[in-house]
Amino acid sequence: MPNEGQMTLTVLHDLALLYLGLAYGADGELNPAETRSIAQKLREWQPHKDPALIDHVLREATLSYLNGAGTGRLQEVVVSLKDLLDNDTRASILNDLSDIAHVDGEVETSEKNFVNRVAEVWKVDHHPGSNS
Repeated sequence: MPNEGQMTLTVLHDLALLYLGLAYGADGELNPAETRSIAQKLREWQPHKDPALIDHVLREATLSYLNGAGTGRLQEVVVSLKDLLDNDTRASILNDLSDIAHVDGEVETSEKNFVNRVAEVWKVDHHPGSNS
């Protein structure tokens, strides 16, 4: 896992919004498997933090997302994460997005497009063994 020090709680919140944008935005639903996958991915970024704190960050991000974070906020998050994180970390996040897209057993075209758009903005070549 890339440098944990890069992943402050604010950045983790933005990352949660990004993950939610993929999972919820694809079909307007957030199934339990996606929620569990997102929580696990966030915990991996902060393995030394109390899991309850990570769960709190995810709850806050979910509330933000469901209360209108929408496309404009997601675009801000993508740009912000590009500026804050190094290329290797961004590539790892793209792999996380691909993993989350696969967790419900069906990768929607909109999920593929979401991952590809993020990769394009981040200028990261993303080919995770046909995960995206």
